[in-house]
Formats: sequence, structure tokens, C-alpha cells
Amino acid sequence: MALIKCLECGKEISDTAVKCPHCGAPIKGQSYKVVIPKKFKIPLWTIATFVIGLVLAILGFILVRQGAKVTESAWFFQNTSRAETGIWLGAILAVVGGVLLLVTLIYWVYYFFVALEKEKHSQTQIGK
Repeated sequence: MALIKCLECGKEISDTAVKCPHCGAPIKGQSYKVVIPKKFKIPLWTIATFVIGLVLAILGFILVRQGAKVTESAWFFQNTSRAETGIWLGAILAVVGGVLLLVTLIYWVYYFFVALEKEKHSQTQIGK
């Protein structure tokens, strides 16, 4: 008889145990299922932020590409400041859009794990 760690609570238990005496997690067969929180709803404002970030990033990319094309073909013009302004505006929009996308994705991952912990906590409260 050897001692192993429970994958759920981390406490040492017998390897012959059918379930953990501390938390009740199954040991034999180690059948685990993915738990998705029942009350996991993505807030509407985060969806709007994601869409705005995506639009800004795409618009910024288009402006940078168009500005670069104008600058390359306008070698004979005296003033290419309009194309350069487009490039800078596009770069700023792309960065702002990318930041919005990144922040929204980080929030969704955080929100999912918080909801998962709440679901796990509520299940252990019901089980006691």
C-alpha cells in the first residue's frame, strides 16, 4: 500500500482508495470531466469592446497598407505628408485595436476561471 496525492485536493491518500476521504474525488479509473460553469455568460460590454477592437485593428492595418502604397508611388511628389499621416493614424488605430482585443481576451479568461471557481465552490457547499 503506497501513498499517492489526490489530484483534486492534493492530500496524501492510499493508492487502494476508491475515492479521496478528504474531498470525495474518484481515485480508481481517474475519470474526470471538464466542468464548464452553468452561469458563465460573457458580459455584453466585453463583446462590444472586442468588436470595436477588431474593427480598429483591421482599419488601422488597411490605412497603413494604403499609406505605404501611396508613399511608394508618390516619389515624384514634393509633399507626402498626407500618406505619412495615414500611416501614423493607421498604426495608432492598429495598436489601440490590438490592445482592446488583448485586454478583452484576458478579461474573458479571467472571468471564466472566476466563474469556474464559484461553480466549484458552490458544488462543494452543496455536497457538505
